[in-house]
Formats: sequence, structure tokens, C-alpha cells
Amino acid sequence: DRYKITFIYHNIGVTCMENGMYRDAENAFKNALEISLSFNLYRNIVASYYHLGALNFKTGKWKKAIDYYELAIAKSQENNFLEGMCKAYNNLGELYEKRSEYNLAYDLYFKGVEILPDVKDDFLKAELYGNLGSVLTHLHNYGEAYPYLVESYDYFKSLDAKDKIIEANQKYAFYFIQTRNFESAAYYINSAIKTAKELKLEFELGKAYYIRSFLQSSKNEAINDIKLAIELFIKTNNNFELALTNYHYANLLAEG
Repeated sequence: DRYKITFIYHNIGVTCMENGMYRDAENAFKNALEISLSFNLYRNIVASYYHLGALNFKTGKWKKAIDYYELAIAKSQENNFLEGMCKAYNNLGELYEKRSEYNLAYDLYFKGVEILPDVKDDFLKAELYGNLGSVLTHLHNYGEAYPYLVESYDYFKSLDAKDKIIEANQKYAFYFIQTRNFESAAYYINSAIKTAKELKLEFELGKAYYIRSFLQSSKNEAINDIKLAIELFIKTNNNFELALTNYHYANLLAEG
């Protein structure tokens, strides 16, 4: 069953990627792509491009990630596969947001949102809305950002999708840091830390500690959070976040 075989390869790849086994993940995704191309399984081809893009995004090979996401968009457009286009726009937007190219990220997220009425995927809608809220926060459009963050958070909470709730909590915390509501920011980031510990999601826990370091009242407490984050980013092989956290650590030390 060629469909099931590619589906299994994708699951192997995602599992390996989440555990820092990047070479094994790449082999699994490329096996899925090879089978999909052989039998012209366009949805599976798009999924393979999407996963290879995510892998290269995670490992910091952003040019290759962009190439794969653009292949996913082109293949989706060729087959009028709206869900594939929507997911690729979302992931490409995440890449540009991470590179601090917020206007580009916003444009891509909005392209995804425009397709949503024809896709009717509430989970994808919640992801896109959360990302829109995040990038609008970075762009200081706080009034526009908040409703998107609320709808995304409420939907994931209604599903009890705990991993996505962690991300939503992190985005809420960042929003409230930017709007100087530190009490609310502390509530949401501590909720993220609690759930990440329960689920043993070390990467998400590291991100939460990094965010919390900006809320600490003393320099020593901030440094302690930074050290915890660094340890987790090294353990989970997430070099971009590690570099970002080390930069923040250096700035704190430079303050004397």
C-alpha cells in the first residue's frame, strides 16, 4: 500500500526530527518523496516537500527550507490542493518570522488565511491565527494581534491540544511583555513551563525559560533561566535558539 508506506515514512521522519536525529529524518522524508514521485501521489509529494522544508528550517538551512516550501506551494497550485498551499504559506511565514522579516511573514500568513474558507480546517486556522497574532505583536500592532491570539488559544484549549497550548501560552506571554502587562505575562509563561514539564517537551521548555528570563526581577534569576534554556537547547540540538539565548546572556553579562 504505497499511501500507507509514505505515511509511515513521514511519521518516522517527524519522530526522528523531534528527537534531534536529523540524518535519519532526512532519509525517511526522502524515501517518502521518492515513492510519491514514482506514483505521482501529489498530496504525498506536497507533504514530503513540507516535511523536508520543516527539517531544513529546524536545522538552520533556511535557503533549502525556502526552496522546499516553494516547491510545496507550486505543486499545490498545480493540483489546486488548497490545504497544501495553506500549510506551506504558514510554514514559510514561520521561517520569515524567525528571521525577523515580519512584513514578509505577515503577507504569507495572510495568504493562508485567505484560503481558509475553502479549506475548512479549524486546526490549521488556529495555527495561522496564532502566528498572525505573534507577527502582529512583533510589528507592534497590538490591537490587531490580540483577537487572533485569543481565538487560537481558545480553539487549542477546547481540543485540549496541550503541545499547541504551550505555544499559545508563549505567544500570549510575549504579547503581554510587549504591552507591559507583566503579571499576565508571568501567568502564561509559567503555565507553559508547567505543561512542558508534564509532557517532557524539552525544546518548548527551553523556549519558555528563555521568555521568562525577560520577566525576572533580578539579574541572577534571569541568568538562571537563561542557563536552563541553554542546557535544553544543547540537549535538543536547536542551534538557532541556542545562539539567540547566548546573545541575550552576553547582553546581560555586559551590563555588569
